[in-house]
Amino acid sequence: DTAFVSVIRTNPVIVGGQTYNLNITKRGRNLARGEFAELSSVNASPNETVEFIIRIQSLSTVRIDNVIVKDVVPTGVANIPGTTSVNSVTVPDDIASGAGLNIGSLDPNQIVVIRFSGRVNPSSILPTGTTTVINTAQANNALIPAIIAQLPITIFNGSIAGAVQVQTGAGESILLALAISGLITFLYVAYTRTNVFRRREIQSIVQREKPGEDKVNFRQ
Repeated sequence: DTAFVSVIRTNPVIVGGQTYNLNITKRGRNLARGEFAELSSVNASPNETVEFIIRIQSLSTVRIDNVIVKDVVPTGVANIPGTTSVNSVTVPDDIASGAGLNIGSLDPNQIVVIRFSGRVNPSSILPTGTTTVINTAQANNALIPAIIAQLPITIFNGSIAGAVQVQTGAGESILLALAISGLITFLYVAYTRTNVFRRREIQSIVQREKPGEDKVNFRQ
């Protein structure tokens, strides 16, 4: 088992006696596996869809404007266009772009929930085995330096070896035939040493010498 803990602490910015600060958390869940809980780490396989959940909370004492949220989708996962929402309202997919997503203004203690989805790459372009990648989200505005949160994604890409066919050459066929012939000869020699074989041989000889005799008593 593995565990991942990311703790990012920033000092609040004080301007004119007012506090400017943000808090960010990052969670995820594997939609392909029907997960409902928001997890601090996600397991996935090729072609599965993972949902990312980002929560931004204002810890400021005043209203803050133009809060920008960015998300760096890691290698091995591709952003799915049209899946980004802010508080359940669909918005452009700017969160995964260079400029980031402007979620507007936040009042003190207000929380905004951002969701979007990504699809794990096909197995053909992923390393074989287990790979862990880190999804990083960040938030900031003009006064507040960027704060970040991370979500590890463990990708399992197994491979099943195909059946190996071994062709048999002419030489191997001859050896196989000789082996079978030798086995049959061995069994026949062993049979000739049994009492059953000897009695049948004697009976055959007697019948040739006395054609009229049908039975021979071997107990005397």
